[in-house]
Amino acid sequence: MPTLSVRVIDEDGNGISGTNVFVHYPHESTHDEGYTDSNGCIDFDAPDYTEAEVTACGETVNISIQSGPADCTISPY
Repeated sequence: MPTLSVRVIDEDGNGISGTNVFVHYPHESTHDEGYTDSNGCIDFDAPDYTEAEVTACGETVNISIQSGPADCTISPY
């Protein structure tokens, strides 16, 4: 199972801790949710070969997940 790593950053590039991150896998009919750590990061175990809609701070990013790790950075500013 690949890891989906999400980082939420402010306008200066610093991680935002305690941010709720919601990940929807539309082709899998499932989702994950959690809060960023003190560095603004959170990791999820994601399904192989799918799409993910990552939402944090009102911003949504679509990402393609293959068989290896995937990274996503969200900046709501």
